Amino acid sequence: MNYIQQAAKKLIKKHHTNDPLQICELENINVTIATLPQQIKGFYTKLFHLPFIFLNDRLSHYEKRVVCAHELGH
Repeated sequence: MNYIQQAAKKLIKKHHTNDPLQICELENINVTIATLPQQIKGFYTKLFHLPFIFLNDRLSHYEKRVVCAHELGH
């Protein structure tokens, strides 16, 4: 098992959920749905030392969860 898988399992156990959007909320990571260029599904950044995940508003709910989980790995 690699580091990312271990970190994911630790977060799931800590918060009793595998929903990446819920984990972000519990970890105080701001998730913003925004109109982004079509080729950008989402990205992670820090603004004023606060973590943010931006998700493209064109994504389905399922795609937003997948992209959020990916960005949460950063």
